[in-house]
Amino acid sequence: GARIPASARRLDLTGKWLIPGFVDTHVHLPVGPNRSHVLNQLLSFGITAMRVPVGGVTALRDSIERGETIAPTVRTAGDMIDADDAVFPYAVRVHDEAGVRREVRRQAALRVDFIKLYTGLPPDLAAAAIDEAHAHGLKVIGHLGRTTWGEAAASGIDALTHSYIAGLAPSIVPAAERE
Repeated sequence: GARIPASARRLDLTGKWLIPGFVDTHVHLPVGPNRSHVLNQLLSFGITAMRVPVGGVTALRDSIERGETIAPTVRTAGDMIDADDAVFPYAVRVHDEAGVRREVRRQAALRVDFIKLYTGLPPDLAAAAIDEAHAHGLKVIGHLGRTTWGEAAASGIDALTHSYIAGLAPSIVPAAERE
């Protein structure tokens, strides 16, 4: 069995529940003074790790890992990558394969944990981004629209999010099995 060190603190948890920490896989952190409040709130809810899908909070991640900031463990994407007609003004807009590969390399140099692809990216650019990210040891998450989930899966995407856009989630189910 496991050996418990003599210095270990023992707690009587009779009648209580002990559970592992929760992982929130989609946290949008605020910028500014409310951030520390949100981080404390996440901890108080039992969230011990989080994935930040956009924002490039590598400095926060590093501060937490050094023990300088008390917060859930962070894994973060950089700026979201989208096509020229991106909805959000803060998205990095790419229009060709060279541009998307250049952007993935830029984010890899910033030491992000994964790459985030957004709704307007067409299948060929999504595939190029996935290929380039994987070449740098980075995983890719997609909040996709123009690229279906099936196309993204065929290109090797690592995670998908937000299935409410018609046609995305069903695209991974064989046609004969769809209702």
